[in-house]
Amino acid sequence: MSDLLPAPVRQPGPDASLGPRLHANARQLVRDHRPEEALPMLDRLARLPGLDAAAAILRAEALAALDRLPEAEAAADLALAKDPAWSAALQLRARIRLARGHRPAAIDDAAAAVMATPWDPGAKALLGTTLLEERCFDEAIWFLGEAMRAEPGNAAVQTRLGQAFMLAGRHEAAAELLAHCAATSGGRPGLVALQAQNALLAGDAAGAEAMLRAAMAAGTADAGVHSVLAHVLLVHGRMEDAAPHFTAAARLAPGNGYLAHLAAAASGL
Repeated sequence: MSDLLPAPVRQPGPDASLGPRLHANARQLVRDHRPEEALPMLDRLARLPGLDAAAAILRAEALAALDRLPEAEAAADLALAKDPAWSAALQLRARIRLARGHRPAAIDDAAAAVMATPWDPGAKALLGTTLLEERCFDEAIWFLGEAMRAEPGNAAVQTRLGQAFMLAGRHEAAAELLAHCAATSGGRPGLVALQAQNALLAGDAAGAEAMLRAAMAAGTADAGVHSVLAHVLLVHGRMEDAAPHFTAAARLAPGNGYLAHLAAAASGL
């Protein structure tokens, strides 16, 4: 008789692979510069048991890429609520806070990241960068130097350290490091403008102009090159010649309000 009874219906259990698949797919979308598509996946991921922090840090990264910085910072806060010493989350929040202009808070986060992972040159480079934004030149140079010693081939760190030397008035050290970077990094964007700016600040306006003209003759289309050249021309009193370069710089960097202001001011000269 019991053989005639229907078999019990088994409810499907939770899909153990769903969380890893959502995380991997969302992460790939963020890496592929498609952050908006990642957000619905991250909403689903956050509802899965134990994955809210993983969802929060990716959500912060996606929102930062969309320039939704207050939301991005709030998502980073959620990630850090789970683990206040999570170095990756601290570094991400530091970058978000720096982008928002909250430099002291960014320094605090970057310093906490260095404390949490003192072996990580990326954390030291970020701390050096935040200190540089706050014009703490000696401290910035120290941490950027530590990062470069750990990763001597990192062109981004070399460039930032060269900028720190320049802003600290150590123009010879800046010129030497930036020249080394130019010789080894294969034409890093913005490097020529930085070298020319260093030459200009060191008092060599003619050398700066020659450097920039050579870059433009080689086909470089960079907002920094045009901006620095415009400043060089202003030093020479050639205001009418400077105006088109401010305009070109603003056109090449449409999101830069400072260059837009300079272009507008120059057009009225």
